[in-house]
Amino acid sequence: MEVEVGEIDVIDSIRARQKLNASQVTYVIEMLISASGIDISLLDPGFIPIYMRSNETKPRNTMARYFIGDRQRSVTVIPIHNNDHWSLLVYVARFNVFYHFDSLDEYHDNYIVSIIRKMATDQIITATSDTQLVSIENEGQASNYECGQYLFMFLYALFTCYNASNVNTNRDSLTCDLQAYVGESCREAHRQKFMLLVIHWIHESRGY
Repeated sequence: MEVEVGEIDVIDSIRARQKLNASQVTYVIEMLISASGIDISLLDPGFIPIYMRSNETKPRNTMARYFIGDRQRSVTVIPIHNNDHWSLLVYVARFNVFYHFDSLDEYHDNYIVSIIRKMATDQIITATSDTQLVSIENEGQASNYECGQYLFMFLYALFTCYNASNVNTNRDSLTCDLQAYVGESCREAHRQKFMLLVIHWIHESRGY
């Protein structure tokens, strides 16, 4: 069976303890999304820097499609790559809340706030008084290469807690559940085991 180069790269990078690039991160995120059973939109990791640098209409309209247009879904996944580091921003439309997960504590906090402020200025977010940004605390990465791997663990945690919630759950309850799950499961002690599971999923998805 022919194996795609991208597949080999993401597995080799994980095993070699290397930072993951955008195509590798997107590859695994799309795999997790396909297994989640949730109505999800995924923004390309390369789009956010374009949106943040530009005041032109086209990037604004592209961003708007994901929040108030035809690409709007129950959950919007936004991988963040800035200053050679990955973090994860997820918007849950049901509760009008952005969850931010960062394995380097507050490394991307200012950047995330800037993104959301620009979305408000561009009138992509209109109910600003009811929009919440929640940073989910976690143990954090131990070295300098694991940020992409933590992003996968954070996304899996979000999907797990979201699927376990129901229509009567409020956003405070979801936040508490998510914080507890991340605090227990998204830890260095569990990272290698989770990455072995990711590699197994990649192998399984290709039939070998």
